[in-house]
Formats: sequence, C-alpha cells, structure tokens
Amino acid sequence: MNVYKELEYMGFFDWFYKNHNIKIDPNNPEYIDEHPNNHIHSMVLNCFAFRWFREQFNWQSSIEATNDQHSHELGFNYWIWNNITGEEYHTMSKYSPFGDWCFKTYEEAQKECILDLILIIKNQKK
Repeated sequence: MNVYKELEYMGFFDWFYKNHNIKIDPNNPEYIDEHPNNHIHSMVLNCFAFRWFREQFNWQSSIEATNDQHSHELGFNYWIWNNITGEEYHTMSKYSPFGDWCFKTYEEAQKECILDLILIIKNQKK
C-alpha cells in the first residue's frame, strides 16, 4: 500500500494545503512513497499525518523504544488508541514476552503505524 497515495484519497493533502499553505504537487503526492522512510519529506509529512489523525478522527498514537529482553537490542513498537471510544491497537502481541519489539527503526514503526491508522479509518467508514 502506498501510504501517501492512500492519505491523498482520504483527504489528508486537502487538509494539509488548507491549514499549512504548503504545496506538494497535487498530481503526484505518491512520489514521496518512492523515498526511504527517513527522507526529509516523509518525516515531515508523517508528523502532520499523525496530527491529522488526532484532529480529524480522534486517533492518538505513540512510537515507543524498547530493549529486546533476549538480545538487548533497541527496537520500536507503536500504540494507537481512541480516547473517545476506548479502542486500542498495538504491535505487542499478548503472547510476546515483555520488551520484544517489531521494528528496527523509528521510521519503520512510524510508517506501519500510519498504515494501521489508514486501515482503521477505512474500516470505520464501511
């Protein structure tokens, strides 16, 4: 799934242009999907996307660093919650030991978190 193309379909870029008066080529926002997760455009737009999900849909999210209890390597997980409905999603399995992580980088966790937020909103609209 192309994150920024999906966000375009959902109205994110309309909100972004209206509220921040910053233009991205309206014919090709998915060009950002072609760059690595740590590209400056992706990083900036991700921050605004998280804000958009909070303001438009009441979905909060957090990327959290944790040490794997077995390898002691640093990794990342994410949490998504709606403080109105009490719904919650996260990358930690009920069956995983405490401290295990799913993503090696913060940027990977961010991208996957946004993809999950997109799916949550799409499922709500069904």
